Amino acid sequence: MKTLTIAGSILLALGLAGVIWGGVVMYQDRDSIDIGEMHIVVDKGEFPPLGIAGAIGAAVGAVMIGVGATAGRD
Repeated sequence: MKTLTIAGSILLALGLAGVIWGGVVMYQDRDSIDIGEMHIVVDKGEFPPLGIAGAIGAAVGAVMIGVGATAGRD
């Protein structure tokens, strides 16, 4: 089960990289309204799909490492 542990380690590393890189939220669409002295800015927030996928990948990688480490103990 060494391959399962190696694959889990790679998936964990890529998942953590996705969480770190996907945590940066950029607002590209910005609407603003000026009414006299009042300035209103509306940001269209987005959920970071790369961060969510990275968290899921990291969790699956951690489970794979755990299963691979305990499977060889028969």
